[in-house]
Amino acid sequence: MRRKFVEARDNHPAGASEALAYIRTLYAVEEEIAEGKLAGDSVVSLRRTRAGPILKRFGDWLESEHRTALPKSPFGQAVAYARNQWPTLGRYLDDARFTIDNNVAERAVRPLAVGRKNWLFVAGDGGLRTAAVLMSLCASAKRHAINPWTYLTDLFDQLAAKPADVLHLLPDAWAKRHLPTTC
Repeated sequence: MRRKFVEARDNHPAGASEALAYIRTLYAVEEEIAEGKLAGDSVVSLRRTRAGPILKRFGDWLESEHRTALPKSPFGQAVAYARNQWPTLGRYLDDARFTIDNNVAERAVRPLAVGRKNWLFVAGDGGLRTAAVLMSLCASAKRHAINPWTYLTDLFDQLAAKPADVLHLLPDAWAKRHLPTTC
């Protein structure tokens, strides 16, 4: 959402700046959460009390701007995009697991988008399913701070022994057994 308003600054500097100020204020609350190393109910409580009113004012502002913004202008498109994302954005207030943006998901998907042309013919012999499983395992390993090569090497060695239970081979369980714990 932020990117759309940055792109609209040339078209409608005052409106774009105001939207970016709301967004900056919301991110300041998230920074406070990170600095305080808050978790669970503390995050939800702080978001509701601090970010909730800001989000409400931002939503009201978007509604009023929507009435006057030219729909085809960059600013009008930014406002329309923000309004379309609004129901999803509000959910982060009530669940500490959610973030204010989808940057983590976009970073996880980026290698797939970059490699798309390289894998154009991967589906020729049924390799698409295998590639999807391997990429998913690698992304999950990275998310759990595991070196994907180390993880996959150990995974395939253990799978060769045909264990009855494979739940201990999933990246989160594997990380608990193989990585040092930090306090």
